[in-house]
Amino acid sequence: MKTIDVKRTTKNGKKICEDYTPILELARSNILCDCFPTSSVIHVTNGSSNKTEELFLRYLNYNPEDPATEFLNMCKKIKKADSDCEYYLIKRYFYGETDEEIMYSEEFCGSKRRFYKTKNKAHFLVGCLAGQIIYSCEKSVKKA
Repeated sequence: MKTIDVKRTTKNGKKICEDYTPILELARSNILCDCFPTSSVIHVTNGSSNKTEELFLRYLNYNPEDPATEFLNMCKKIKKADSDCEYYLIKRYFYGETDEEIMYSEEFCGSKRRFYKTKNKAHFLVGCLAGQIIYSCEKSVKKA
């Protein structure tokens, strides 16, 4: 019988997130300096992180082929299942905050258990969405 190897799939998800980090850093700098073309009425000031959703939507609209857009789209899908996971992924990989900063943010209020559960779930979901699921085969023992 095939079952998902949660530990290895989670590890794959974390690796995928880490691979996106340099791409996301570049995308973030482009977003924050408003270096991409826009015809939007909304003007984003440099360094503003209060309008994150607006920034992402604008970036996705004007850069559909950018690899960073793939990550942001994954985060949008993950948000439907668990908004805490999306929060973790965006804060960690898009904004480059440390695990400790995220754990003690208003979202997690210093709850280590909730933070690590969310972190692992987020990486697991990324692994699943990226198609990097690892299966383990359990041999069923037949008793005579």
